[in-house]
Amino acid sequence: MTKSRKTRRKPSLTVITHSEVQSFRDCSQKWHFAYDQRLRPIATSPALSFGTAIHAGLAAGYMVIAAARMRGVDASLSETIEASERATRGVRAAWAP
Repeated sequence: MTKSRKTRRKPSLTVITHSEVQSFRDCSQKWHFAYDQRLRPIATSPALSFGTAIHAGLAAGYMVIAAARMRGVDASLSETIEASERATRGVRAAWAP
């Protein structure tokens, strides 16, 4: 016969961030949609999409450099730039300032 152990559950704590408090202070309806309903805006700002394009390009360039180093060779500048441009092409096409 096996003994059944009672497992104690830790009380769950609600974490409230400074951003959440500031959101509520700015506009309680905004807080309701963002934190209570967990809704996020569909549209992004041009600055965010531009930043996404830049980061995608940099990441692709670094991946080329890292892959070349793993092979024991140096990546050429043109190879790195080409990879960066390929990565940002799609994001750049969708970017509308």
